[in-house]
Amino acid sequence: MESFLVAMDGTTSSMKVVNYVGRIVKEIKNVRIHLFHVLPIVSPNFLTEEEVRRIEEIHEQEEGEHLSGFFWTRESEDKMRHMFDEAIKVLVKLGIAPENVYTTFAVESDSIANLILQHAKRLKCSTIVVGRRGLGRVKEILLGSTSSTVVRSARGHTVWVVDTPPEDN
Repeated sequence: MESFLVAMDGTTSSMKVVNYVGRIVKEIKNVRIHLFHVLPIVSPNFLTEEEVRRIEEIHEQEEGEHLSGFFWTRESEDKMRHMFDEAIKVLVKLGIAPENVYTTFAVESDSIANLILQHAKRLKCSTIVVGRRGLGRVKEILLGSTSSTVVRSARGHTVWVVDTPPEDN
């Protein structure tokens, strides 16, 4: 079974990446698509007791093991869930079976590129798909580029970098 990790950041560009992946892989039988997003980390001191309890329950779940000890806001989680729902709709409309689409997230405890690579390995994905936002050479050198780092550091994975026009970012 071919398995893809599609890195998403909540921009219109990442939805274009999802659309691209769906158009390319829709004819592949036994395909698995993992939509992946990284939430910004927050201190539990900025959360209500109810929010902390809710996140701690997620920590206790077996699938949330990689999230243990990290906290995020409900607002960030809700935006992510909405983004995942929209991406699933796009993929299903393109002919991908909904049972072949999975969602997973991490909390920004490391560089986003490293988290993408770690999760691709953990989820046994053969292909990593990232978007390139067109930072420009100077900004890319100063700020780094997630897609460039993933390409340079990926071992044992195919990496697709989907370019999107800069005006869309």
